[in-house]
Amino acid sequence: MAGIKDYSPVPASNTALFPEGMAPSAVNDGMRQVQADIRTEVASKGADIASAETVDLGAATGDFVDITGTTTIVSLGTVSAGIRRTVRFRGALTLTHNATSLILPGGANITTADGDIARFRSLESGNWVCEGYSRADGTAVNDGNYAKLDTANIFAEDLTIRSDDAGTSLEPTLTFNRNNTSPAASDSVGSLVLSGRNAADEAMIYGRLRSQIDDPTDGSEDGRLIFDTAQAGDTSVRMQLAAGLFMTGATGDDPGAGKINATAYEANGAALPFQKAYESGQQGITSGGTLTLAHSLGSQPKLYMVFLKCVSAEHGYHVGDEVNVLNLQGTHQGVTIVPDATNLNIQYGQAAAPFNVINTSGQAVSATSSRWRAIFRAWA
Repeated sequence: MAGIKDYSPVPASNTALFPEGMAPSAVNDGMRQVQADIRTEVASKGADIASAETVDLGAATGDFVDITGTTTIVSLGTVSAGIRRTVRFRGALTLTHNATSLILPGGANITTADGDIARFRSLESGNWVCEGYSRADGTAVNDGNYAKLDTANIFAEDLTIRSDDAGTSLEPTLTFNRNNTSPAASDSVGSLVLSGRNAADEAMIYGRLRSQIDDPTDGSEDGRLIFDTAQAGDTSVRMQLAAGLFMTGATGDDPGAGKINATAYEANGAALPFQKAYESGQQGITSGGTLTLAHSLGSQPKLYMVFLKCVSAEHGYHVGDEVNVLNLQGTHQGVTIVPDATNLNIQYGQAAAPFNVINTSGQAVSATSSRWRAIFRAWA
């Protein structure tokens, strides 16, 4: 017998160690051999084994052995089922996974390092399974379906975060926590990056969702979401959401709650008729006078109107009331508005009171110029 690996779990199949009539000294020798076999197979370090395509673990002289060298290992030899060996690797080599003959954790090859320890069990007929693998540096190996803590993880398949909570709580929750004890305005809080490859097989970020601190002050914290997309090969900010929504290219920043700040608007692919608006301040009314008001619309307005605002009560109107009046009224009354791409060019009528209003009796009466102000509005 060469040791426990050649023993059978069926008593009748084993060679008799102590035939009848054996001398006591021979019995003692046989017992000593059994003790040596047990210690060899259970708790002893055998001679080092050099790495090779086939490493015969069954022939190891102890249950714990060092494997030296860097040659790739494909097979561990043939030995009876159930035999176990613990191996310490003393160099960097490749253990080659095979779904039948060398089953490794995670179903993938393992690159060893000096000090790594593996536990193998024979499945008979030259087949082995690795029951456990411990890296010397403490990191996981081919853990397949499990994320590693405090290190980057790559998931080759879909990732699902699930909650079976039947209530109204916010479950499941994915939290990005920028645990910075001294936050400042403009600090990034985290990002979700959507990347792929381009036609030249180069990495490309096609979309990115970011969060940023605007104000970290306790009790008045402000933040924003920033949306980046790839256009013409450039991944840049296209839209931001704070209290309101604002698009890149628009003048100004956050427009405030419930508002959108953009350079243009479309409905079903067609531009809306009025994209921008202009409103003048309160303008004095001068008989026969002229005004030139810069509207900053960027193009000639399509619609323009004049309104009167009451600044001193008259004809039943109160201070602050606003009246829409016709541009042209009676003889020498009214106003003309000639727009261009830059200005509203205004000419008041020569009448002493250029505008009429309707009083509470429904009659047209002259509006005293000193009691009213003109406001000009335009849309493009």
